[in-house]
Amino acid sequence: MVRILVWLISMAVNISTRQFMQRNFVKIIHHAVSSTGILANHLLANHLILEITESIAMNVESSLPVLKELKALGVKISLDDFGTGYSSLAYLKHMPLDELKIDRSFIQDLQYDKSDRNLVEIIITLAHSMNFLVVAEGVEDEMQINRLKELHCEIVQGYYYSRPLDIHSLKAHMRQ
Repeated sequence: MVRILVWLISMAVNISTRQFMQRNFVKIIHHAVSSTGILANHLLANHLILEITESIAMNVESSLPVLKELKALGVKISLDDFGTGYSSLAYLKHMPLDELKIDRSFIQDLQYDKSDRNLVEIIITLAHSMNFLVVAEGVEDEMQINRLKELHCEIVQGYYYSRPLDIHSLKAHMRQ
């Protein structure tokens, strides 16, 4: 018997406010996912994550219909750099989000600064209570990893695992 293991990785794409506000933004995303075959396979569509900023999410009236259309395509929505904007938490209850990304500014001194640790814990608790996954950005060492595990953070990203890679380096990295 031969077993074939397939690793599905998620790909997150940062979306700027300017891109998001384009009248044909959903059509652009629809074309991108349908031309690559992602749309035909709902399992694959779930591995495309569009990262939006708090400034996009704050404008609920204009962003909510667009986000709902994107979710109908099967893509996931992540709220990037959570906690760094000047916004109300009220928009969270309306947004069809899948995950919150904790900004690296809270992660840097996580093991030394009690305020950062408390804020990260509060963000994780809030996210979990709303059924969002939590992503910690800017993780650089094992102490941060251990603290985030203790706080029940599901996903981490940062230099601890890899520096940013171009597509050729990513392919080589994945083969290893």
